[in-house]
Amino acid sequence: MRKLFYLILIYLIPFAIFGQVSKIKDIPLQNTNGNSGVIEMVTVGNKIYFAAGDGALWVSDGTTEGTVIVKKFLPFNFSDYDNYTVKRLFNLDGSLIFFLNNNANEELWRSDGTSSGTYKITNVSVPHPNPSGAEPIVISHWLYFVNIDSINRGQLWKTDGTFSGTYRVKFIYNYKNYVDPPSQFINLKNNLYFWVNDSIHGMALWKSDGTDAGTQILKVLTPAFVYRNNIQTVSGNYLYFSAYNGTMTGLWRTDGTDSGTVFVRPFSSMQNLVDLNGTLYFDADTNGLYYIGKSDGTQQGTHFLSKSPGSSTFNLVSAKAFGNSLIMALFDTLQGRELWRLDNNANSPVLIKDIWNGPSSSLNNLDSFKLANGILYFDANDGIHGYELWRTDGTAQGTFMVEDIIPGIRSSSPHYITYMNGDVYFIAFDDTSGVQLWKYGTKSDIKTLKENDLIQAFVTGQDLIIKNIDIETSIYRIELYDITGKIVSTFIPHSQDQMINTQLPELNQGVYVCTINTSQGIINKKLFISSY
Repeated sequence: MRKLFYLILIYLIPFAIFGQVSKIKDIPLQNTNGNSGVIEMVTVGNKIYFAAGDGALWVSDGTTEGTVIVKKFLPFNFSDYDNYTVKRLFNLDGSLIFFLNNNANEELWRSDGTSSGTYKITNVSVPHPNPSGAEPIVISHWLYFVNIDSINRGQLWKTDGTFSGTYRVKFIYNYKNYVDPPSQFINLKNNLYFWVNDSIHGMALWKSDGTDAGTQILKVLTPAFVYRNNIQTVSGNYLYFSAYNGTMTGLWRTDGTDSGTVFVRPFSSMQNLVDLNGTLYFDADTNGLYYIGKSDGTQQGTHFLSKSPGSSTFNLVSAKAFGNSLIMALFDTLQGRELWRLDNNANSPVLIKDIWNGPSSSLNNLDSFKLANGILYFDANDGIHGYELWRTDGTAQGTFMVEDIIPGIRSSSPHYITYMNGDVYFIAFDDTSGVQLWKYGTKSDIKTLKENDLIQAFVTGQDLIIKNIDIETSIYRIELYDITGKIVSTFIPHSQDQMINTQLPELNQGVYVCTINTSQGIINKKLFISSY
């Protein structure tokens, strides 16, 4: 059966228009280098909160008018994170919880997005992330954090966002017993796991259910155990971590019990641990060569995959789960650090795109990657445009630069990428306003064309053929979205009047949006699919 596709533009029907990049608002600059000092964006409901170097907490609904100061505090040194006035922003059950440095001590605050609804919960002292501290973490309606005082150094605390609900979970040790206080918080099955290095046990793994009695040492790994690095992740029913005992680095895993905390396999060194649908993938060194490995938590089920095609050495810089695949920043001696994909159960990764052609690297790492409606957004440098916002659907044709904010080789350096209500938000630099808040993707109305602007298309087999598209400019890419804004296909036309996608997914009857990328800009059209 053939399916007919009609592209029509209809007046006054609200619909998403994709592909527009805009600056939301000019945040006051804090130095002559064009830095507004914007840090740490977090989404809470239909609002984005962020801190700026002017000492203010800001909130945005994605519009210029709706981007305002919630409350202004004493400005501090914008170049020093430890001395930022507002820092560490968290979504706790629909409320914003943040920490405030008031130049005398640190305080725990709460906000509903209004000045009157922004108030101090209590005084605290939270260390900046380093070997002697832990980043706060939200687990089951509680925010856990390390609170430091002059007598007891770092202790485990938690808060539910109220004064009465903010208290110490357990007195672990006094100052003289510590080498390092609680660190490296992680969540496994709604229990908190963390590490404490003390003069009694050495480095030990702890587990907490949020109560005094339920906060105990889970495992002291070995008397000779002297060091563990910061590499850990949850995959399936296990917490995996890499550790070094003075002789070798190895992969460990725990199910939350003493007997279930076991050594899996030794490696010369390990760099990355990442979960893909319950299977652990990692990057490890053996005899000076880097390989990608996978593990099911057993020694027999832990092994290396094939090394990178055509390369004698490569290493996994970072990776993100993407459906049934891993999208990776992988260093290869032939292509540099580029974008690769490893499909579940595949024996080797495949290059998605050599963004910066040749041995030069286009990626720093994937820490900035943000998943939104089936697309991963990140920053990359193709050697022509500098570091700009890019996107990928895991295919070569679906990997491209979103916008060249600063034309030419200079970089806008997008970061703090986040997602809200179908739009992607990020911080980037331009020559006019410095470092500011930007948005990709806006909501608008599709306007109609006349009756003779109807465009006909059909599917035959796996091919989508669109005939006689009346656009007087070169078309270089077409994207097809469902009505939620989720991309279902990206393809490149074979000719101006006949666009074919040989990897077309099965499409149901209904309404879609075509985003047509042309040499003159982006054109959005509404696509109706009906049986033929």
